[in-house]
Amino acid sequence: MNTVLEINPQENFEFLHVKGPDAEATLAEAYGDVPAGWFRYTEIPDGFLARLGVREFYIFGRPRTSVSAGLSVENVYCFPRNDAVFAIRGHRRIDFLRELCAFDFAASGGDELILANMAGVSCWFKMPATDDADLLVGSDPSYGDYMADTLNRTLAEFVSATGHEAPQSER
Repeated sequence: MNTVLEINPQENFEFLHVKGPDAEATLAEAYGDVPAGWFRYTEIPDGFLARLGVREFYIFGRPRTSVSAGLSVENVYCFPRNDAVFAIRGHRRIDFLRELCAFDFAASGGDELILANMAGVSCWFKMPATDDADLLVGSDPSYGDYMADTLNRTLAEFVSATGHEAPQSER
């Protein structure tokens, strides 16, 4: 795993909030595995599919993917999201998140989508199943600049206080 703690804004993704009585069946047909438990996710090519409730899901896809392909059917409603999304990587990321959020991320077993407040903003956290994968954090896009500033300032303070190695670009 990369030992340097880094925060990288994510761009060029497609993100949908999918709802409706036929959402689960439609997503199962399009992607195969659909998470059984609430606030769990499964990996899909270049993204993830998360269950939020009985008939409510998030689909996140990387550039050049089309997560909405095949989802235009009756009784399935797709709402595009334009969240501010950040990837956090590095072996001290859980300690770093404790500086900004009261949730105990160390208790996560991976493959969880956590909804919690961070720095006073409602966020979602895609907890990775492995230590070498990015931890994704998303919030309402209107908080994008605030979140970027808060994350980067807190990272600088965290690095200074803990002596943790900073990325080369920040030295």
